[in-house]
Amino acid sequence: MRIFIPSRGRGPHRQLTYEVLRHTGFPITTVCHSEDKILWPEWEAEPFPHDHYSQVRQHCIDLSVTPIFIVDDDFKSWSWYRGGSLWTKATTDEIVQGFDEVYGLLQTHAMVGIGQRFMVNQRPLLHECTRVNGCIGINPTLLRRAGATFRLPVMGDFDLNLQLLTKGYKTLTYNKLVFEQAGSNTEGGCSIYRTNEVQSRGAEALAALWPEFVSIRKKETKHSWGGQPRLDVSCRWKAAFLSSATGSKNGNPLEDEKKMDTPNPGP
Repeated sequence: MRIFIPSRGRGPHRQLTYEVLRHTGFPITTVCHSEDKILWPEWEAEPFPHDHYSQVRQHCIDLSVTPIFIVDDDFKSWSWYRGGSLWTKATTDEIVQGFDEVYGLLQTHAMVGIGQRFMVNQRPLLHECTRVNGCIGINPTLLRRAGATFRLPVMGDFDLNLQLLTKGYKTLTYNKLVFEQAGSNTEGGCSIYRTNEVQSRGAEALAALWPEFVSIRKKETKHSWGGQPRLDVSCRWKAAFLSSATGSKNGNPLEDEKKMDTPNPGP
């Protein structure tokens, strides 16, 4: 197992994700922009020239044969499932267990993500065919077999997921361990290039690639993105999988889509 943490415009003192994951003992490679290398004088960071994070993520995959994780650098906390509807701060051992269990799932799945803390009690502990972002586990061999790559400057993870689902590769999100991000489009990271205009073009490009499964909507923000509205997307992940030869079933596809969504069991 190897963990890659892409970072841009954030030096060693702002590595929230690394500060937690370094205690796990997993091999970690920070991938910084070539122009940022000066920020890392005594830090083992791999410089890589890029225009956007999708290029970095694809670079990490191209370097790899066995399953890897590509994790954003601004995760301020991790929580572990305690039963019922309760998640609390994860210990280092629990973080290790979560990554180990996802690594096991990656032996048979091309893409498995670790979920977000937000509204996690509304999702099953192992969620099939849904959004995967932020903490992405990849099996490079299966990804190459599927012919799927990161190809969009923004929302590349959405596009990769849809490529896999429509080819019959079921993706997963693991919600026993979840992360909480510092915020959307905060200083540094992809916000260096992901302006409101770039985000809008990305949403339009994704919808143009997947008109059957992606719709554009306007999203109001209070704190992030300068409080300005932006274009976002809604994706029919399960419909994408059910459209494939593997996922298609007899009966009503919309009903099958609903059946694949089940909430967490109660206490």
